[in-house]
Amino acid sequence: MRGWILLLLSIFSFSTAHQLWIEKGADGFVLYYGHKNPSEGEKKVLNYSSKNIKKVVCVRNNTFHRLNIHFSYPLIVKDDCDAIKIDFSTGYWTKTVNGTVNEDKSSISSPLFSWYSLESVTYLNRWDKDSLRSLDGFIILPVKNPLKIPVGEKLRLRVLYNGRPLSDVPVAYDGKVLGLTDRDGRINIRVRHKGLQHIEATYRKKVNTEKADYIIYTTTLNFEVK
Repeated sequence: MRGWILLLLSIFSFSTAHQLWIEKGADGFVLYYGHKNPSEGEKKVLNYSSKNIKKVVCVRNNTFHRLNIHFSYPLIVKDDCDAIKIDFSTGYWTKTVNGTVNEDKSSISSPLFSWYSLESVTYLNRWDKDSLRSLDGFIILPVKNPLKIPVGEKLRLRVLYNGRPLSDVPVAYDGKVLGLTDRDGRINIRVRHKGLQHIEATYRKKVNTEKADYIIYTTTLNFEVK
């Protein structure tokens, strides 16, 4: 188990992979894709298309709303949500001896391995623990209200897949891997600064289809600390 985690971290490094994040602006919740903290030579924000957006969910007053939004770049959600979750995909990727290509393995000669990338990002706007239970898929959820936590204190999180806790999942804070979840899907992170918090987790599921060997799930939790 730990062996594939080390391989996963070496190939899909949180610090170098493209990231999703949501910021709350005057016009609503804005979806960004790129490098939140870019290194020299990297662009912070990259373009994406409507094809990348798979689902937009707004949670409000314990009610789950799937939104049908007219796409414009960047995607802006103007609904008043306690939490918003956006599912996003860049499709199939295949590792070859000459590098990585954005295609499934059925169209590649001698592929090493292939995966389907499925990403999601959740922005927590208001704390309502019961409302968050309606969110499905691969997700990071706080155990207690993270919006009131002081800088320097630890926050306990749980990593779930369709409500089931996942162990040995790598979790990163601001692009730096902090550790793996325990058998109950739990991990503690220390909040190190005010402003937008960026927490990520990655999970690999074996599928062995004609197009891919795995589904690689990546999920992000964003919230503001005042």
